[in-house]
Amino acid sequence: MSGTSRDGMDAALIHSDGEENISCKAAITLPYKADFAKKLEELCALGEGALQTNVQTNVQTMAQALIAPVEAQLNRYAEKAVSMLLEAERGASAEAIDALAFHGHTIYHNPKIGASLQIGNGAELAKKTGITVVDDFRSCDIESGGQGAPLAPLYHLAIARYLRASEPALDLVPIVFLNIGGIANVTWIDAADNALEASMLAFDSGPGNALLDDWVATYSRGARAMGAIGGAMGGAGEGLAFDKDGAFARKGKCHPEIVEMLMQDPFFASSPPKSLDRKQFSIKLLDGLSLEDGAKTLTVFCAQTILTASRFFPKPAGLWLLCGGGRKNLAIVEELTKILRKTPQEGMSFRLQTVDELGFDGDALEAQAFAYLAIRRLKGKPTAYPLLTGASKATSGGKIHKAT
Repeated sequence: MSGTSRDGMDAALIHSDGEENISCKAAITLPYKADFAKKLEELCALGEGALQTNVQTNVQTMAQALIAPVEAQLNRYAEKAVSMLLEAERGASAEAIDALAFHGHTIYHNPKIGASLQIGNGAELAKKTGITVVDDFRSCDIESGGQGAPLAPLYHLAIARYLRASEPALDLVPIVFLNIGGIANVTWIDAADNALEASMLAFDSGPGNALLDDWVATYSRGARAMGAIGGAMGGAGEGLAFDKDGAFARKGKCHPEIVEMLMQDPFFASSPPKSLDRKQFSIKLLDGLSLEDGAKTLTVFCAQTILTASRFFPKPAGLWLLCGGGRKNLAIVEELTKILRKTPQEGMSFRLQTVDELGFDGDALEAQAFAYLAIRRLKGKPTAYPLLTGASKATSGGKIHKAT
């Protein structure tokens, strides 16, 4: 899995029947080198230009020139991640693996026009690793009128059912999985209900770490250019890419007028199913703020988008489970806890905790989710449902590339 944060590739090994029986094995993260992350950022910035169209533009020419070398390098990272994962699983062999799920990296996502582009060559990866590869998980759902996202909720449902069976004393009605990656998304599950159509709701809630990462990195580059990096960035001579542990935000002051302007985007008022492209929001409104104030403002904005998303839930959640890199940002967690506690829960007890506290790896959950979807694809089971993506029918998405 290579996510919208563009910081590295996650790989995870699971054993499952594609239903609620799940056994999580080793998991690793392979960080991207700075030069590759920059190339990936440049390609993503060109966005729609990466799509093949009848009208050739300068942007399209630039994007298409970048795709081949960036995709080749992404594949090399994937090969290394697979090797590292097998080694982490006590030297497991490629022959012991049934399939490899390869999400690739999303370059452009615009469900309004039915377009989503992920780079990554599944056929080449199958050839190099000797493992059958399943990739291109989104296009089948999009072709059926869906958003092509979110796709992790079926794995969240499997975990919820597993927890309900193994932790009978745990209050799981309803439960929300909150994944705070570059984009944040929520999966609401009424775990007391076995009927899929009645038990789930999932959608992107808004920017997660993406804007905050962009703000810190941009401020860092500016400080270095002015020779002020030592003071402005606390001695971080190489600059920073993210707000580690929420340290900057916890020292800053929120500018509520900027949060209000950001919240005026029509996305937040639109009903699910819905999904976001990373570039739908920018940090331009924060020009002139200090590093700490900008970080605090974006942290409050992130929490506010999640609160707004919760208003679409059929009923309030009693348990929120955090996953993704954002769960490690103390400022986000503190702000989220504060803002959710202000919301009436209709007499329900309220709990916010990480999936790690229940025995799951919060860094590996997305990678595990696509491995789970690959299993379902190989078994011919649905990987996306209309109630989650807005498609006209349930689909079993993903192209299968046999190892040669």
